[in-house]
Amino acid sequence: MIRSNHRTVPESAINRGSPVCRRKLPDGARIKEGEVAMRMKYFFSQTKGFVWVTFFLVFTLLGSTVRADQPMDIQQDSNASEEFMPLRAPSPGANAVPPVTCFAGSYEIEGPPLFPGRSDGLGTEVTVLGVQMSIPGACPEVLGRVRLGLHGTSLLAHWTSCSGTLRNVTLSARLDGFTCRLLDGALILPGATRRFQAHLKPLSETGDGTVGGDGDGGGTPAGGGSNSGTIQMAFQRYYLSLSQRTAPKGYMPKGALSNANRQIAAMPISFDRWVSLGGPAEGAVNALAVDPLDTAHWLAGGAYGGIWETHDAGATWTPRSDEQLSLAISAIAFAPSSLNVVYAGTGSYGIYPGIGILKSIDGGATWGLISGQTFAGLGVSAIRVSASSPSVAVVSTMDHIASLFPDAHFPPGPKPKPGVYATDTGGSFWNLTLQGNATDVVIHPTWPWLYAALGASKGDPSNGVYRTKNNGTKWDPISGPWSGKSGGVGEIKLASAPSNPNTLYVSVRDAYDGKGKDGRLLGLWKTTNAWDDTPVWTEIPWNGPQNTDYMVGRTFHTITVHPTDPHILYAGGVFLYKYDGAQWHPYSGAFHSDGSIDYFTHVDHNALAWVPPLNLLDGNDGGVAMKNEDDEGSLWQGRGGNLVLGALYSGDVKPASLKEEEPAPAAVLAGVVDSGVHLMDVSVGSWSKLLGGDGMDVFFGANSKRGGWSLYGGTPYLMRRTTGTPNGATVSESIPVAELYGGGGFRMKPCPANDNIVLFGGDHLLRSDNFFSAPTRQDVVWTVNSASLGIVAVAFASSDTSCQTYAVSDKNDKVYLTADGGSHWKVLNPGSQLPARTVESLAFSPVSADILYAALSGFNEGTPGQPGHLFRTGDAKDATPIWTNVSPPVNIPCNVVAVHPSFPATIYAGTDLGVWVSNDDGATWYYSGAKSGLPNAPVMDLAIDPCGVTAFTYGRGAFRNSVPFVCPGFF
Repeated sequence: MIRSNHRTVPESAINRGSPVCRRKLPDGARIKEGEVAMRMKYFFSQTKGFVWVTFFLVFTLLGSTVRADQPMDIQQDSNASEEFMPLRAPSPGANAVPPVTCFAGSYEIEGPPLFPGRSDGLGTEVTVLGVQMSIPGACPEVLGRVRLGLHGTSLLAHWTSCSGTLRNVTLSARLDGFTCRLLDGALILPGATRRFQAHLKPLSETGDGTVGGDGDGGGTPAGGGSNSGTIQMAFQRYYLSLSQRTAPKGYMPKGALSNANRQIAAMPISFDRWVSLGGPAEGAVNALAVDPLDTAHWLAGGAYGGIWETHDAGATWTPRSDEQLSLAISAIAFAPSSLNVVYAGTGSYGIYPGIGILKSIDGGATWGLISGQTFAGLGVSAIRVSASSPSVAVVSTMDHIASLFPDAHFPPGPKPKPGVYATDTGGSFWNLTLQGNATDVVIHPTWPWLYAALGASKGDPSNGVYRTKNNGTKWDPISGPWSGKSGGVGEIKLASAPSNPNTLYVSVRDAYDGKGKDGRLLGLWKTTNAWDDTPVWTEIPWNGPQNTDYMVGRTFHTITVHPTDPHILYAGGVFLYKYDGAQWHPYSGAFHSDGSIDYFTHVDHNALAWVPPLNLLDGNDGGVAMKNEDDEGSLWQGRGGNLVLGALYSGDVKPASLKEEEPAPAAVLAGVVDSGVHLMDVSVGSWSKLLGGDGMDVFFGANSKRGGWSLYGGTPYLMRRTTGTPNGATVSESIPVAELYGGGGFRMKPCPANDNIVLFGGDHLLRSDNFFSAPTRQDVVWTVNSASLGIVAVAFASSDTSCQTYAVSDKNDKVYLTADGGSHWKVLNPGSQLPARTVESLAFSPVSADILYAALSGFNEGTPGQPGHLFRTGDAKDATPIWTNVSPPVNIPCNVVAVHPSFPATIYAGTDLGVWVSNDDGATWYYSGAKSGLPNAPVMDLAIDPCGVTAFTYGRGAFRNSVPFVCPGFF
């Protein structure tokens, strides 16, 4: 159940259900209502407890008119059969309702504006089963609120524009977020991609991407799969991180990272030395390159973790670019005529735009930036180097992914121009030869013949395929059947057959423009006369083992052609497929007739490369894998070795215990992007994966055998780990999903004095006083502990052993304090006492609840006259607290602040470029970065224990700064 401090909130109607759908509209509004024919085709698949449910919603609108407030039965299509039936989760949990046959229909609202001047996303309600769920982000052009059932029911609903006139906007509700689709006009929906496919996972299933189970059994360690539904949450989290760093003006200052780096260069370096904890290892590889003359020499580019090199075919890897300002690597290419020369592009799916092109002249061992400001703010999608000269290269570039949101990242004035650039000077000078969002480029062995693709993801009149035979002096558009396809041309990938350069494949994604099959496969075409005056194109139909093609669920995709057979193609998205010239075959998993899947590799395929003679190398969200294509029966082999690319949201450390009654080695917990929750046993130095999905906040309990965490695995969950549940069991079944989505990052914090008392920051602050003591997970009780705020940060005052004093920050940049367990709250920064930027982290002094530190995101340029990223108040309980700027001397977002529990004057600040430490309460600061062993990856969390400090980075795993002489025999 869920209770309020002042009243008991009734349990959701999901336990009751109703065969009647009621809609409530403002008085005087009229709606046209028609029968809705909804056809839902689904299939289930499960491996190691991993469950997919994919369904399609098709509706028709007929007309009849009813009055507002009038209840109406909306019947399921009478032609429903076993194949087309109401969607429901397999093995529903105890709170599930029977499948119902009523669904919301299509409206057309007439009359005056519903809420003049309102733009906060609230408006007309549509009720199906009474569980309220709000859309992450905001729809600036529409108003509305949607309700849906958690178990077994889906909803089609319409949203109204601010003018009060419905514009035929259709919303497909889904448990892992929302997607909006506009049937006519344009819709901007920050925080959600616009697709018409939904994914659902039931609470009762276990495995990667899902959690829970009957009783306190909990989930099981993940196998090799992952949840593509996490793409939705990752996108929302990406937008949240972006908006925090660009607020309040909506853009970052020019050269933000380089400016901060110059400030850091003048600062004293800390004596701290940081070492990698060797994980968590799982993370995205976005680029691969193989040395043609040394088939054991490879380079890999992490999505957030920089360039790595191996000389033993992936058995061991060494990071090579930790000191670079961007670790978001998106393309790598050796120069065929001089293999010591290698180019790498930055600016993949990271928070910051790329810094340009990196170059190595020693085979990838060391790197330097060569492109100056030419590509600053862009993402490099592909690099090709001439076979005759290492100084001649061509790159395709596109707007950084933040361009999905207007004006994000770019201040007013000139913006960098995406397109195809060429150099014949080894990168000292680049010439823009084709302008537009260039997503790929390929070369003919006879340079300078080139093909290029312009493929802005949201669609653009310039999108299409282009060709030049004079190194870009003149580009000619190549007409093809893609231009006549409904839905619009989006991202395009090209692949030329190594054995026959006349064979070229063009893979086109449907544009994210509210038309057609947004984000799905628009079409795949092949030509065998690519360099003739008029190439002839043949479409390759999708006839794979699923009705979901290789693009579904991915922001980017990749294709490559067999080295010796031009008829064989490989295409990767969530899954990897092989086309043999007639039929598609699953290549990263086996799809069985009962709907189950055996995963051969990690899902989400980003890069493909060939290791001579016939080994296919795959870069995916779990690292690197390889398969021998010369042997049909060969299996995929992991080649990730010691790659450490985990993008961590949070972490915690449990020091070793030498107590006889509770001996336990030191341990580390980490919540990992798209990879769940990972645990390190320090005594053996290895990491294990407890659960899949998106790992959020994590913490250890009072003993090493219990802990808690929040994660996203198709639906948000809160978990607890007890002696009988080594991988955790859900404790959030009674919490409305809107609560879980409504915060700034699934913040979970235990009281240091009593780990049964746990706070969770969602839409409201929720509190449990029996988190671990409840005999079963269903007995864990949560109470509403605050107003609707949208919680971003949570902190207990450790000096208050009664656990009644804690603070939170919200999405409106406010800080609140309670000293009586949430009965009363006060604002600690009324007016403009703190800069109007997101308070990302809070920390109390261990000696006094009056002393509170607040870490701020964003840049000083966003709040002129109010600089600073770390503030301190010494009178938090006073009526009007006074805040003092104690920031490190650098203009960079601060993600986390931590105070040493034994030395209260020692403060650590984790930023987007390293860690700062002060031993005098912020008066002076010392810096730890690449020269101290800590890569230039954002530090998202810090854990301090008596023996040292652990930093959890976004892209390079966890790092440790130990003080061994303080705790001999401990971690």
